[in-house]
Order: sequence, then structure tokens, then C-alpha cells
Amino acid sequence: MTLGMALLAGSFFGQGRAAEVPSGLTPQTYLTLALNYIQNNALNTARIDWPQTNARAMALATTVKTPAETYPFIRAVIAQLGDHHSSFWAPGESLSTSDSVTQDAGYHSILQSGGVHEVYLVRPGSRAQQAGLAPGDLILERKTLSGGQVQIRWRKPGQSPSQSTVTTLPTSPNTAPQPASAEPLGNGVVRFSLFSNVPANTPQTLSRYAQQAQSVIGSAEKQASCGWVLDLRQDPGGSTAAQMLALGPLLDPAARVTYIPHRDPAEAQFTTYQNGQVSAHSPRLTQPLTLQVTAPVVLSRPVPPLAVLQGPATASAAEGLLVMLRGRPQTRFFGEPSAGVPTGNIGQTLPDGAHITLTEGVTQDRNGKMYDSALTPEVSVPAFKNFGTPADPALQAAQRWLRDVCHS
Repeated sequence: MTLGMALLAGSFFGQGRAAEVPSGLTPQTYLTLALNYIQNNALNTARIDWPQTNARAMALATTVKTPAETYPFIRAVIAQLGDHHSSFWAPGESLSTSDSVTQDAGYHSILQSGGVHEVYLVRPGSRAQQAGLAPGDLILERKTLSGGQVQIRWRKPGQSPSQSTVTTLPTSPNTAPQPASAEPLGNGVVRFSLFSNVPANTPQTLSRYAQQAQSVIGSAEKQASCGWVLDLRQDPGGSTAAQMLALGPLLDPAARVTYIPHRDPAEAQFTTYQNGQVSAHSPRLTQPLTLQVTAPVVLSRPVPPLAVLQGPATASAAEGLLVMLRGRPQTRFFGEPSAGVPTGNIGQTLPDGAHITLTEGVTQDRNGKMYDSALTPEVSVPAFKNFGTPADPALQAAQRWLRDVCHS
């Protein structure tokens, strides 16, 4: 998922960059187009031996007949980048890091290296749970079937791919994801959970997503006399601009996140929030890119205490939020290291409809620290143990800290 902070209006709103269609589409032409794009744009391009890779590619091109036969080679090259955020998607495959963003099959998963998804949450009573799926299981393959179903091939940790299980699950459309929820926890504490804004990726839908989230905060303020728990454990990303706008009422005036493209650090873009508007500034832009809500929520108590919950599914744009919140007063982070992709992506659609997503830059917090890997919380506690129950240790630790802050 794109971080949404690249120096293009499309990427700011969570979209990708289109490709120029060449006149020919032989395997050689296809490989040349794909590899040139990776070499010229990837953050970790220096990790690849390009003369050797290009030579192998041209040798492969003489042995295959269609671009589709080059997909495994392109995926292997992208895997060598080692950034865990770049990816190659065949035509028709989902561009999401979470299988549950566009279709809900009863489980949530996060993309790991090698194209495997690791399950981090299975909803009680779902068909996924009845089929034996559990947190930690690995989704090796997922296919969309007719009739509102998906077929997954999965295995338990420690099992070999040959021991995998094939299961068919029903799905429900999720074209308008719930932006956020607020749950009063008692003692003046409210848990505010923010979810991905995907697939809403136009300025209008992103603004509506943020407005709904801000309204949830405003409605719960009276029950948050002590402070807030910001739960990002189920947020796999989307558009950083939209999610920053959604969090607007809880931000401090100094909140900012900076995106630094490796090709030209002088073109760094920093994004801020003020008065219901997110603005992205860059030397390349004659005027800031903006995203705004029509009725911004302003809390009666600015910058209240904030406990942030994170985990291995907190990814991409959600990690951008973690970066943005670094240095916020009265803020503490709980859980496990994030997914490790607080980086900026650009994308190119190839002539046959396949898509390359590449990490091309890193993020920087308000104090100048850069991030290109997992963000570690200040308080280490299991992120998904007893998730959704009163015995959730991450939630308990956050509440204890908030009580101490409020009573100090």
C-alpha cells in the first residue's frame, strides 16, 4: 500500500503512477521496461547486481513466449531489494497488504517477505475460524472465485508447503470500510481505533473518510476526560494524508511527517495538519497539496494524553502516523514492532495490466530522525494476545499509563 506521501498528487491521495505503453510487448521488451523502472526508482537499487540481472533477463527472454512467463523473474528481482514494501502484482491480483481490505473473509493478514501473508486476527464465529485458521498461520495463495467466495491455500507454522490446506470461504464486500470506532473504557479513557481507508482513494472519498473519523472523536470527547488510547493494530495503511486528517483533533500543532525520496533528497516533502486541513509542502510544488474536512472537530482540551497501540499489522501509512506522533507531548507507544515499511512508494502499471510497486523513499519525524524499518514501541507487550477481550495486555498497559498520567 502506498504511504501516500510521494511528490505527486496521485500518490498523496494514495494512487499510483501510470506507465507508458510501448509499441511492442515481447518478453524482451517487457523485461526491459520492468527492470529499467526498478533500477531507476527503487530505494535499494544498489543491492542488485544489475549487469548480471539484465544478462539473465535477456537470456530468459529467448526461452519464453509471453510476458506472463517473466513474472517469477521480476518477483525475484523485487525480493532482492529487501525493503518488504515493494511488490509485483499480476493482472487482477489485489494491490492490498491486507486480504480483508477489499473482501472480508473473516480474517486479517499482513504481507510478509516472499509474497506470503501471515494471519494476525481471525474473527470469532467466522467461517475462517471454523476452517481452523488461526493467528500465525500463513496464506500461501488466494484466489477470488465467483459467487462471492475466495479460495485460500494455507499452512500452519512449521509445516512445509506440501502440507498446506485449500479452503473456500465466503466473502462480504467491503467497499466502504468503517473509518474508525470509539469505545469508552471507563475512568475517563476512550479507545479510538482507526482502520484503513482503502479502497477509497479519491479526494472526495478520502475527505469523507476523515470527516467520519473526526466525528467519532468529537462524539466521544466527553467520555475521555483522562485521555485516549489510539489503536492502530488493525490499520494496514492507505493514504497517510487521509489518516493524518482523520486524527486531526488529537494532533499537536507541531505534528508533521517528512517524506524524503532517495533520488533527490532536496525534493523532500513535509506534511502538516492545521484547522481541518492536511497540507503537503515541497520545493517542486508551486502550492501545497491539500486535503480537508468541511466540519473540523476541535477538542475542548487540546493535546490530551495519548497511548498508541501498534503491532506487526500496523503498516505503511499507519507507520507514517507513528512517525508523525513521535515527539508528541503526553504520548507513549505500546505493543510490538510495526510491519517495517514506513516508507514511500510509487507505482507503475505495465502494458498487460500487471503492476509494480516500489519503495523509493524514507520518512522523517519532527526531530529529524529517519525511518526505513519497523518502529519499536516504548513499552513492549504482546499486540494480539487476548485481542478484543478485557484481558488484552496491550490495552491494559495503555490504560495503566493513562491512569498514572491523569493522577500525577
